[in-house]
Amino acid sequence: MEHVLAKTIIISKVVELIANKYKTSLSEARDRLYDSRIISLIDDDETGLYGESPLYVFSLYEQELKEDKAKPIILETKRLILREMTDDDFDALKKVIHDHDGNEYPDE
Repeated sequence: MEHVLAKTIIISKVVELIANKYKTSLSEARDRLYDSRIISLIDDDETGLYGESPLYVFSLYEQELKEDKAKPIILETKRLILREMTDDDFDALKKVIHDHDGNEYPDE
């Protein structure tokens, strides 16, 4: 993992921006960021997001929120949002399906 310091600084600044905008604790803001797709983009050195400004990364987070709100939600609880699948879900679904440990049935 390269650029650890830059990523750490950007993540902490974006968390502060989320906390300020949505009037939430830093802990809740951190959880919101880590629940987003943006965190994996920051972690991926090939995207180059570690070199962008925190405001730019925050704008990507906001854009993701707007896009997610446009998707029809079927059921929402405190810990779960069930919505219709989209093409963006394909990679994550593929990982779940190919996770042999998670798909094994325990011995009865």
